[in-house]
Amino acid sequence: METLNGISLWLEPSGGGGTGLRHLIDRLAEDHGGQSFAPHITLLSALGADEADLLEAAAELAGSEHPFRVSFDKIGLEETYWRTMYMRAEDSDELTRLRARACLRLDVTESLYRPHLSLMYTDLDISSRRRIVANEVDIVLPSVVVIDTLAVVRTEGPVAEWDQIATFQLADRRRPWVDPR
Repeated sequence: METLNGISLWLEPSGGGGTGLRHLIDRLAEDHGGQSFAPHITLLSALGADEADLLEAAAELAGSEHPFRVSFDKIGLEETYWRTMYMRAEDSDELTRLRARACLRLDVTESLYRPHLSLMYTDLDISSRRRIVANEVDIVLPSVVVIDTLAVVRTEGPVAEWDQIATFQLADRRRPWVDPR
């Protein structure tokens, strides 16, 4: 099991999409000895900046971005603990723009960004994870969620010790957002 240090900015899905993913993450953790965590797309991680500055930056970022859709096109499995099993996010102008703005605001050097939504963190071998995907992951792809929350999470130590510090609703101040569904 790996650990992180610092504070992370997460984008969290709303409504039924988020609830369904949370149930799947919880079930996989319980059935396979992993840790449960909130469904999220990491915007930035391992931030060592002052907590007050991070909270101010998160409020600014959330206040200037409207909720947006993220599509997932594939289940991925990697040897990296933080990419044990995940849904790969399709390219998105909103994700790219928000990530760039967050890096600029927090003076973080931009690096390769491969947005994804983790389903499981585990040390299981890759063949076991393939079996889990084939037999237990009941997600129809492509899949879409609405991202409406920016969370500030203390991601220090093991997953079970992570602590959500604050959440901010995305709200475009230029115009009200209406879900077109």
